[in-house]
Amino acid sequence: MATEETSAAGAAGTQRLLKYWAFGAGAAKIQAGTPGAFRRCQAELGRYIQGRQLDGFCARVIHEVTGEWPGQHRDGKDDD
Repeated sequence: MATEETSAAGAAGTQRLLKYWAFGAGAAKIQAGTPGAFRRCQAELGRYIQGRQLDGFCARVIHEVTGEWPGQHRDGKDDD
């Protein structure tokens, strides 16, 4: 899987993917910090990553950008 970090090379690859989707060209597709970002991430990455790894990676992307985890309450509203 794309998010497995079983070696230094695996961890470096995950970091590259994280930076791409959080701050690179992929960031425009996800738009972290806006409503629906988690679902957009799942849609964009779902063809490459499946199951819980997809959810975890998307959560990491959104946390990287916003500093908050998806679903964390902000002003009494649910984020996604």
